[in-house]
Amino acid sequence: MDENNAEEIPETPSCNCGCGANHTTAPADNNPFDMKNNPSNMSFDDEKNGSLMLGTILALGAAMLGGLAWALVAHYTNREFGYLAWGIGALVGFAMLKGNKQGSVKAGILAVVLSLSGILLGKLILDEMAYTSDETVKNILNDKENRDGILATGHYLIMREEEPMSEPCQALFDGVLLEGAGGFPEEMTDEQNEIMEKLRVRIEEKSHEKKAAAIKRFMQYFADNTPLTERIQGTLSAYDIIFALLAMVTSFKLASGKE
Repeated sequence: MDENNAEEIPETPSCNCGCGANHTTAPADNNPFDMKNNPSNMSFDDEKNGSLMLGTILALGAAMLGGLAWALVAHYTNREFGYLAWGIGALVGFAMLKGNKQGSVKAGILAVVLSLSGILLGKLILDEMAYTSDETVKNILNDKENRDGILATGHYLIMREEEPMSEPCQALFDGVLLEGAGGFPEEMTDEQNEIMEKLRVRIEEKSHEKKAAAIKRFMQYFADNTPLTERIQGTLSAYDIIFALLAMVTSFKLASGKE
């Protein structure tokens, strides 16, 4: 080759180790396989693997929807289907696994907590609806022993919002509100009997709708003033506990991947 026409060939950088080999690689920013420095790869990897946060959000939504659906079915059919409560656990466990993309003990524990929360939410919603349902009103109107006391107290609660009550009337019903419908004194004074008689007359003149409104007002008052723990205890039965345990076990197995 003509020495004058020869082109200079750039020297290939060699390794510092002295082996003479070319170890040059593409910059990290241009390497499509560099998961650490390529944002697009990072987002793809996150979508593929999911996250515990996403799983928790999906499981929380599943627990709330499951509890609401269970309560509505129980309310309108007047029956509580235990296997629907069990289904809440399966739904929550599947939602957790769907969001997390992989099973783990931590995901399983979260799924258990959310499953139980969904079941308790359903029970509380059902309890709230039952307090003021037409079926409850019908049962109270047919309960001759407690009907008059509940009606009188309900009307008192409505009237005190519309007009001032006398002190003897307030004293009588404030005691009832502390004790419930059975809180009337066993031996009432003449003044208290007179108050009750006036209320009975007013109640008898009321329409069915007005009586139903008084009963619902009475029931709502005690629902609002009963501690949450007492309401939960009052709604749970051995039957509920069995299906709640089944729901928790199922949700843990699904979310943890330990089938």
